[in-house]
Amino acid sequence: MKKVMILGAGNGQLPFLNICKSKGYKVIVVSNVGNYPCFDLADKSYKNL
Repeated sequence: MKKVMILGAGNGQLPFLNICKSKGYKVIVVSNVGNYPCFDLADKSYKNL
């Protein structure tokens, strides 16, 4: 399975995340701690303290 790592998890990354998911990619999100929408939608997420 192909993977994509997205830096940032805010609203600006949401369209790219949705495109990647629709093409079957496993999506990994890396961002600072916060209430960002991509954390819930990604397959795996890492939060930087």
